[in-house]
Amino acid sequence: STFNRDKVLQETVIIKGKRKEKASPNHNVLVSSSQGLKDIATPEIKSFKQIELIDLSSNEKILYLPTSDFDESILTVFKNWNGNLNKYNIQISTGPVVAFRNREFIQDNYENGTVFLAPLFWLHNVKQMTLEWPISKPEKGQYVRIEHGSKAILIPNKNYILLRRFSTKDDKSRLIAAPYFSNFLKSDYIGVENKVNYIYRPHGYLDRNEVIGLCALLNSAL
Repeated sequence: STFNRDKVLQETVIIKGKRKEKASPNHNVLVSSSQGLKDIATPEIKSFKQIELIDLSSNEKILYLPTSDFDESILTVFKNWNGNLNKYNIQISTGPVVAFRNREFIQDNYENGTVFLAPLFWLHNVKQMTLEWPISKPEKGQYVRIEHGSKAILIPNKNYILLRRFSTKDDKSRLIAAPYFSNFLKSDYIGVENKVNYIYRPHGYLDRNEVIGLCALLNSAL
């Protein structure tokens, strides 16, 4: 399968609930976690007030599932922040290049002067705080042809943060982000594969400090 080929670590979350007319924000919620089959019979169990895990009066209704004391401390830090990406005119999108649909535009080798090519960044190109490109891998072409039919899957060449959408079994971090700067190479466009997210400013440009700062935060232990 795709997940096995890319060595993607899959995690499962099981939620059990019972519908009520109105749940109290102080209702107790149990969160249990295990590392796998070896300890599934003796999971770690933590108790929280519902309001600590989800604010049903908020617009986003984000569900938090802390499974350790460290997770709880991170959650405390996050809840003291009052900013968000939208506040700073920053957005996140998923890479538009879907390999099996766009194979006609993807190629392995650079052709000097014969066709116009944009770099294509896959999950394996994104390392902590750095981009490694090109990296030759079977069926992971490192270029996208720039032509009329492919422009819908390309994005303008400007400063971005590239963020892996999945963790692999070998990754020590849940989030892995790399800075991309527009002077990486000369091209009007770049390609981002569908397993990679990109963070950008829609109406403007991220400056270098913003890119490096957000990358450092995403790669941190938080």
